[in-house]
Amino acid sequence: MSALASDDFTAFFAEVNGHPPFPWQQRLLTELAASGCWPDCLGLPTGSGKTACLDIALFHLALEAGKPAGRQAPVRIAFVVDRRLVVDDAFERAKRLADALAAPAGPVTASVADRLRLLSGDAPPLLARRLRGGIPREDDWARTPAQPTILCSTVDQVGSRLLFRGYGVTDRAKPIHAGLLGADCLILLDEAHLAEPFRQTLGWVGQYRHRLNHHTPWALSVLSATPRADGAVAPFGLNEDDWANRELAKRLTAAKPARLEGGKDALTETQRAEAMAVQAQRMLDALCADGIAQPALGVVVNRVDRARRVFKALEGVAADRLLLIGPSRSVDREDLVRMLDRVRTGRERDATAPLLIVATQCIEAGVDIDLDGLVTELAPLDALRQRFGRLNRGGRPIPAQGVILATKQELSARYDDPVYGGALRPTWDWLTALPSVDFGIHTMAATLRDVPPPAPALSSQPDAPVLMPALLDLFSQTWPVPSPTPETSLFLHGPKHQPDGVTLVWRGDVTPGFPNDAQMCRLLTLVPPRAGEAVLLPVWTVRRWLQGQSTDALADIPAPAPEDEEGQKDRRVFRWRGGEDEASRWIAAREICPGDTVIVPAAYGGLDNQYGWDPGNQDPVRDVARKAAHDFAGRRFAVRVAPGLIPPDKDGEDLLAALAALEGERDPKRLCATLAPYDGADDVRWLHDRLGGRKLDPIWDVYGRDTAGRPLGLVLLAPAGVMTAPDTAGATAVTEDDLAGSLSGFPLLLQTHSEDVAGFAADFAKRAGLAPARVQDLRLAGYLHDAGKCDPRFQEWLAAGDPLGADPDHVLAKSARKLPPDAKEKAGLPQGWRHEVLSVRLAACSHLLAERRSEGGDPDLILWLIGTHHGFGRPFFAHVDPRPRTDLLPVPALWDTAPTAAGPEALDFDHDGVDWHGLFDRLKQRYGPWGLAHMEAILRLADHRASEFAAKKGVA
Repeated sequence: MSALASDDFTAFFAEVNGHPPFPWQQRLLTELAASGCWPDCLGLPTGSGKTACLDIALFHLALEAGKPAGRQAPVRIAFVVDRRLVVDDAFERAKRLADALAAPAGPVTASVADRLRLLSGDAPPLLARRLRGGIPREDDWARTPAQPTILCSTVDQVGSRLLFRGYGVTDRAKPIHAGLLGADCLILLDEAHLAEPFRQTLGWVGQYRHRLNHHTPWALSVLSATPRADGAVAPFGLNEDDWANRELAKRLTAAKPARLEGGKDALTETQRAEAMAVQAQRMLDALCADGIAQPALGVVVNRVDRARRVFKALEGVAADRLLLIGPSRSVDREDLVRMLDRVRTGRERDATAPLLIVATQCIEAGVDIDLDGLVTELAPLDALRQRFGRLNRGGRPIPAQGVILATKQELSARYDDPVYGGALRPTWDWLTALPSVDFGIHTMAATLRDVPPPAPALSSQPDAPVLMPALLDLFSQTWPVPSPTPETSLFLHGPKHQPDGVTLVWRGDVTPGFPNDAQMCRLLTLVPPRAGEAVLLPVWTVRRWLQGQSTDALADIPAPAPEDEEGQKDRRVFRWRGGEDEASRWIAAREICPGDTVIVPAAYGGLDNQYGWDPGNQDPVRDVARKAAHDFAGRRFAVRVAPGLIPPDKDGEDLLAALAALEGERDPKRLCATLAPYDGADDVRWLHDRLGGRKLDPIWDVYGRDTAGRPLGLVLLAPAGVMTAPDTAGATAVTEDDLAGSLSGFPLLLQTHSEDVAGFAADFAKRAGLAPARVQDLRLAGYLHDAGKCDPRFQEWLAAGDPLGADPDHVLAKSARKLPPDAKEKAGLPQGWRHEVLSVRLAACSHLLAERRSEGGDPDLILWLIGTHHGFGRPFFAHVDPRPRTDLLPVPALWDTAPTAAGPEALDFDHDGVDWHGLFDRLKQRYGPWGLAHMEAILRLADHRASEFAAKKGVA
């Protein structure tokens, strides 16, 4: 492998991006390579290329990857912004980096890829992932704990995971997410002035980690185009070399004049929209008169509902129109995003018509577009600077224009805006006091130095509560989550600001109560919700919409929730937390909580199928589940055929008759040929054409039956996926529970699985940079983690339906059989019995644990990792075993003597003078909550990958 030096960054950047870096980008990399520490703050203006911090962080990781110990560069890079992003250019850049490393175009890129593979192993050198929303079981963005990964997401998604309360993440998976983000992770908080409470919380996280001397690197750096002068250390910023750079200087010195238009009359919402449309038409005319052919104009407003009103008011303008709002489904946005290509910074303009972009605050960050004109509502000064950052972003020699509109209501001294509070009037007063208003980067910076704005003219900066040790202790408890528990959103957005805490998914084949909770769970297990079909919204918005109340106050930034009114209705939704969770059930709107994923019938409306959230739209929403699942089709895929999914011109009665005639049919060709004409939201023919000889299972009993006994629907399941389909989402977390982890479709000996997990755990721990002693602890924990499966009752369960019963000479970890629902009961396993409880008892009396103690290992840690390897027991188990078995089946070398009987209700545990909860406290003091969770994640990911490895080999 060739050597790599910090001076090679320029060549690497050019090979990936097609042009050299700006001076500050090379300078930051050089300083980072020398010190190993990221600056606390990067004060980089809009348009200066700050998303290149991803390139810098990745190259720094490559420099450090070959070090035998003491790696200072984290393997995970989380780029976080507090906005609902319609276009995430940071993610596009991350994908470009991943593609460049997968197929290097130059020698330096090839060297970087080789060094990153020292961490990733046989996986790609870099994964690029976008955390859009919390979807249970769609949590496989990290296949290994040492996989170089770039994550692009929001404060809500990253912050809730970091605090052990991941929105939409199952309780058992919460420690994995917290461990991976709280250890070996660099958090780049973009536009940090928008997320002051989260910045404060991250500061507390860093302090706790520093006190405990964690075993892995972790860093925070805030990025801001408008840093506030309240830090103890000056931010890293531009210097003379940057101003001398021709391309960068154009962007920094471009003029962005703004005209102020204050209203004299009070306006209704309709009149306000019409007034903005008039201003947009005037600006288009003025830009054309100034010689700009087919100009691109942005119209930015402060609320989602208002954006729709303005968009409608512009219907008669002779221009292409585009509406951008944050709450929209990513699968619906693909065509919209393509329309932005014509105004990307640096692109040649070849449009045949003007372009009008109506947008909310979602355009303030993450969108690299270059507008000719801007019409914006009045907003706090820092928000206006962000909006004007899209105007002539590339520094072109054009007469760019901007106008800021304010209504009579907003200019009242007593006006309290639902989104921005009391910031509007102070901002207006400051702007009107200037001789002229120019939001050009250089000009505005000089103005701010000469005439500092008053604090009320800036976005409010609420403080987060202090993350006290007692609160952190409560956060770290994930099974069960304590009640009461700290309110996560306070630590992300401060008081009163509502998070994007609810993930909303529309399905055309469900109706309220359909057909019962158990059947609904089965349907969603077969066809799970995907992030691509989801919209993220605040809790208050979803509740009020379902109750028939107004949601007009919704903005694309966290804002206070309006007061509740008495709703006209209370439509029910299905809360989805995974098929094994009893909280997955139909609920009323008032029961919806932050972090919930809710499935709503498509007949409820609320979406316009093109631009996104439209609470007044009562037309059925298009079901896009198949399209959203496309990236997952390479491993397991299902198509639904049901009356709610067929095209409007098809007769549902005919479909039911066809299903009745087909029942019992298993031939894929006949099934698909007969059902294809009835397919609407899903594509039966697409499935058939890509089966490639793989198995197809028709599942008839999901939807129930009508009064005539006919099936009300059918699910066509391809358990091994389809051919020629991408599998960009990685692998499923196959061992999250006994059902998923033990019923794998192939037989696997316990001894073989134990050895595999031990090997993966040790390899992962070593790549993650753990000390040699901890590597060996992880190895032993992996070896002993499933020892409890040698209980004869567990083996009888796995052998259900076998006339010969369990084979005592071949103790299994996984079964190839399809087990009936009552198999556990017939095997004698009590409801709630957990095999990891017995695994802990067996490990505690194993000579292997005693030997590890004598070698300087940590028996406390080993036992804890064994007990929590399915996410239970943090810190309590709901384990029940009134009559524990002691005639355990023999597995060589797993234990010496049989343990004493377990307690009837929980883990009867006394280890070196502490019970299980005391062990949890002891280990958190020793390793910290995130360090402990990180090692749990290592073992659990090793378990996942070992199971996947065995499945591919067909081990028996």
